[in-house]
Amino acid sequence: MLKDYKQYWQQNIDRLNKSQSEIVRLLANRYTAKKWNDKPVSQQQTQAIMDAIQWTPIKSMAHPYKVWAITDSENGKSIKQMIYDEVAIAEPLTNSISTERRRISGEKIVKNKQVLAPLLLLFWCYDYGKSAGYEYDEEQMEIIEGQINGSYEGHSRDPIAMAGMNAVLTAESMGLQTAYCKCFNDAHQQLFDRVGISNRNYKGLELMICIGHSDDKVADVKGDNITNSKTRVDLFEQF
Repeated sequence: MLKDYKQYWQQNIDRLNKSQSEIVRLLANRYTAKKWNDKPVSQQQTQAIMDAIQWTPIKSMAHPYKVWAITDSENGKSIKQMIYDEVAIAEPLTNSISTERRRISGEKIVKNKQVLAPLLLLFWCYDYGKSAGYEYDEEQMEIIEGQINGSYEGHSRDPIAMAGMNAVLTAESMGLQTAYCKCFNDAHQQLFDRVGISNRNYKGLELMICIGHSDDKVADVKGDNITNSKTRVDLFEQF
């Protein structure tokens, strides 16, 4: 069953705000930030978010991913500007070649300003194999080398999804706002040249989490930036 998202939220927010769980209260009042003000994310806040990612539950703590924390340092701002100009392309959501053709022809290219957040986290699927010189116990190596559920492709994506959500909740708990970004093209491969590291063990960019202080004008009205959105209200079967 589908219901109007904002109307359903308004009907439930008083009850949700009385929840015993701080996490439920955070989720009920959280919104996706679209714009950011100049207030920085402190190093203490950044460290807390990284701690939440580090201690995300994962099978045998194998961590088949790597995270870039891009701050508002001069170098960080330059990298984020490159991501905004070349990578975080919402339309056309195809590849860097199509984007360049569109640019040359003068057609519209939609960019995502959310990635200019004071703190931008890039989650990469990463292969920590023996060739990288890492020492694992037997079970961890079986996971890394695909011997456990070898046909399953989510060994990197599932932990990234969990770590990303932990980053969001931790940021929101400190009064920050967040946004979730999956709109990017294959130009992210150019980032390795920009930051000066090898992409040998990187398998692909999976997720970006944008974190900062929102400058949205409708921040106090959840759902105003979701036009005609519906939400499912029949998610659960309880026995």
